[in-house]
Amino acid sequence: MRENRLIEVYCFNGQPKVFADIHLDKGVRICTYNEDCSYADLVLKPEDRKLMQKFPADEILKQSIDLSKKLSKDFRFVRVDWMLHQNKLYFEELTFTPYSGFSTFDKKWNLKMGNWINLEGV
Repeated sequence: MRENRLIEVYCFNGQPKVFADIHLDKGVRICTYNEDCSYADLVLKPEDRKLMQKFPADEILKQSIDLSKKLSKDFRFVRVDWMLHQNKLYFEELTFTPYSGFSTFDKKWNLKMGNWINLEGV
């Protein structure tokens, strides 16, 4: 099946920790995962809560995670974005301030993500 998806990989000190898999076919549907590919309760933006669904992690998601490790190795934090179009994975961008700072995560995820950032040596 051909599908269109966005995959956002949140990397901390070169390690992918949480991922958003955004399915664009048949309306927008979002699933978020922890680093072990179990389902996460991360809501990207409050208005996205109604779009959250559970999808099993697949090889495309795992491939984007592996590639994101390489791209993020020199950064304390970066979100690596991918587009899947017609069964081909394309690099989209490195994002250093997701949503340009205009959206926030809930307190639980702010604390969790903040603890993942190693500021040693800054």
